[in-house]
Amino acid sequence: MAAGTYTRPTDPDQLSEFNKTVARQVEELRAMHPRLAAARAEWAARTETITSAESA
Repeated sequence: MAAGTYTRPTDPDQLSEFNKTVARQVEELRAMHPRLAAARAEWAARTETITSAESA
């Protein structure tokens, strides 16, 4: 848990389940990152194309 953050007491099994949940979420975020980076690059290229066309 984050320093200074209160959580209700957990037993070892509950803490293990929490850790597994967080680990799954981190893996989903890692898998999503390349798609998000590609979408951002595509958006930036489109925006630049539109901006270039508008200034012409």
